[in-house]
Amino acid sequence: MTRTISTLWKKWLSSCEWWYNTNYHTCMRKTPYEILYGVVPLIHIPYTPKDLPVEAMDQYLTQREGMFKLIRSNLLQSPNIMAQQANRKRSEIMFSVGELVYVKLQPYQ
Repeated sequence: MTRTISTLWKKWLSSCEWWYNTNYHTCMRKTPYEILYGVVPLIHIPYTPKDLPVEAMDQYLTQREGMFKLIRSNLLQSPNIMAQQANRKRSEIMFSVGELVYVKLQPYQ
């Protein structure tokens, strides 16, 4: 039986959520876990492949470490991607002193 992306997504979603919630957020100056529970989250101890008596467990832990590395690299790249998307529609405009400009203010609701 072949695994589809949806079954893999379901399998790793909880790990992705844990990784996101236990990583330091610069805007909050804490982890979301720490803010919610008031304590520092447990440290993830990386797994290194070993000779375990249960081969399936060794495969699972090795696969989990690979997924954690992928999640970490994606989270590190996300601020750059968001900045690129935000800057896509921006342009550099220079104004001179005395030049008239139109300012459109939209009140927040």
